[in-house]
Amino acid sequence: LLDTFLIIVKDIRCAEQLNTGLGKVITIASRSLTDASPQVKQRTAAVVGEVSRNMTLKPFIHLYMTQLLNPLLENILHQRAKVRQKTISALCAVINACTTSGDLQQLEKIVRNKALPLMKKCCYDNSSVVRKTLYEQVSFLASSIPINIYEPDLLLILLSGISDQAKEIQYFVLNLIESIAQKNSCDSEDGESFESENFCENLIFQEPFLKRPSKTSRMLFDRRKNEILSFILQQCQDWTTEGRIRGLLQLQSFLVFVENRIVTRLGEIINVLVHSLMDDDDEVVSFAESCVKLVDQYMRRSDILFYLEPLSSDPSKPGSIKMHQLLRDTKDK
Repeated sequence: LLDTFLIIVKDIRCAEQLNTGLGKVITIASRSLTDASPQVKQRTAAVVGEVSRNMTLKPFIHLYMTQLLNPLLENILHQRAKVRQKTISALCAVINACTTSGDLQQLEKIVRNKALPLMKKCCYDNSSVVRKTLYEQVSFLASSIPINIYEPDLLLILLSGISDQAKEIQYFVLNLIESIAQKNSCDSEDGESFESENFCENLIFQEPFLKRPSKTSRMLFDRRKNEILSFILQQCQDWTTEGRIRGLLQLQSFLVFVENRIVTRLGEIINVLVHSLMDDDDEVVSFAESCVKLVDQYMRRSDILFYLEPLSSDPSKPGSIKMHQLLRDTKDK
């Protein structure tokens, strides 16, 4: 039956006729998503995704928002990778279909409180296929929602993808970010200055960054930089070692995009890095050192010392001494 639905939805002529019975189809689909069989869950998610993307049926999906989103959210961390993959694709399709009409406040509540936290967990799924699907669908949401109030969270997910354990996915995500930036025609209050920085010829990049990100990609992160940075700095102070590592990896990629355009919050960044440099975990310390080098690459040394010097006399901030040493080990600006 589910396979028949899938065939019908893909046929434009049949889809137009199916519109009158869409409610019945959704009822069957929502029940099937809770079926005990992984195969049924997987096939149903595929149907929901096709229905939500169908241009004829898409305008009516908001009428069944909670009926579809709730069971999909239950399946997003399913033990079967194929179920997780199809669920992520269907979830993003339903969210996209519901963003132009219906109860937008209810949608925002579900997305912020349930969907986005679960999607962030999927960044660390053990299946590369699931992770790649996640980043692809997040990119779709980031470039297709008219007034994108979820953009900071979506960009955070993509920042995680830049440090994915699979090199192929790292480059894949960088290309997705470039595509989003081009589609959204990113703008900034002082966008003309993006090409005027005189330090760009001396920048050093590490994989997956082979060169300076494009102007449009940098502008994409610039317009949301404060919201993104607030989350990253909080993540860098997570109570778990794994959480702190994830935060520092996001900070590394973030700094490459925003460069010196985050100087107004340099003091906060330095405070977090000073603390991270004295972490009990060697891996956390190593990533913090990499972030210090990036800060030193993009910011004026005088600005860094302005915030660092007061910490040097604080006995509770021994990491400041270590940061001074790291700065001395690099070439003076």
